[in-house]
Amino acid sequence: VIWADNAPAEGPDHAPFRLRRRGEALFLASQNAIVDAIDYPEVPEGASYGRRWDGAAAWDGCFTPTPGRANGCWGATGDPLWLPFGVVGR
Repeated sequence: VIWADNAPAEGPDHAPFRLRRRGEALFLASQNAIVDAIDYPEVPEGASYGRRWDGAAAWDGCFTPTPGRANGCWGATGDPLWLPFGVVGR
């Protein structure tokens, strides 16, 4: 988990930027290519949004974030989720 909270002084897991809770486009890129991208919707406070499971094409909301381990929560579709890469609303 990378906390997009604009608090890099809190440690290496904190990004020097903040994500908008109301949604925006997010890109994960290497020096040579865009590795992944999402135009995510509004994320409620305390919730996260990410892939349903590792490598899945579908994204979903997760309302019980579990940083540091696989999520055992349920999204809007009722399917179990695992969010290896997620957006956490604060």
